[in-house]
Amino acid sequence: MSKDSIQDLVLATLDEAPDSQVSNSEALKLAGGPVDQAELLGVLKSLESRQIVTYDPIVQERLVLTEEGAEIADNGSHEARVFNAIVEGAAGSEIPAIKAAVGPAYNFGQGAAFKKKWIQKTKEGNIARAVGTLAHRFSIPFF
Repeated sequence: MSKDSIQDLVLATLDEAPDSQVSNSEALKLAGGPVDQAELLGVLKSLESRQIVTYDPIVQERLVLTEEGAEIADNGSHEARVFNAIVEGAAGSEIPAIKAAVGPAYNFGQGAAFKKKWIQKTKEGNIARAVGTLAHRFSIPFF
């Protein structure tokens, strides 16, 4: 996107708009896609410095989950996933089986679950559940 094309879009949009005003720039499209808001801000500042337009910025903050955050929201915390991968009963589960079920989150989840006293090591070297059930905010949907 060139600054000239964004400037042309802004001026054409203002020319066609009622009262020559646009309430929100998010709807602006250039070549079928959204206009980069940082580039748009640069164009607006340039136009304002030449007294061609005036504008009031609308500041919006959006919270977006990271890839790991989305995984936790979908599958529960690392420690809850470790806990849920362990079969119920005193014998528990073998570590390789838990690692296979949980994947890369195992190491962090196992440490956190031990720290919270949700799991314990058996005499046979397996890992068993130390509590019957979990009820914490990252093991159940919270959205």
